[in-house]
Amino acid sequence: MKFLNNLSEINLTTINKNKKIITINKYFKKPNVDEVKDYCKERNNNIDAEAFIDFYESKDWKIGKNKMKDWKAAVRTWERRETKKPKTMSKLDSQISAWQEAKKLL
Repeated sequence: MKFLNNLSEINLTTINKNKKIITINKYFKKPNVDEVKDYCKERNNNIDAEAFIDFYESKDWKIGKNKMKDWKAAVRTWERRETKKPKTMSKLDSQISAWQEAKKLL
């Protein structure tokens, strides 16, 4: 068995009317926290590896109704969503900021 990108490859060979047919089955292997942390460090993103693992564990490693095939692609998707998030303040933070500005004027 050979592992590449956390997918194991098993070559199955059958003989069908004197033709050799090779099928490659790929199986998903769940990552552990250290693997996700290492990948996030390699990509230099701010993804919380434990939150990532917990999120997909709660969903039985499914995306919608489909089983996950590549967890590294999921990390990259989380990374893109983090960079697209607007850097806005929460309502409470904006109220505190306004209060501090008003306090300076007094």
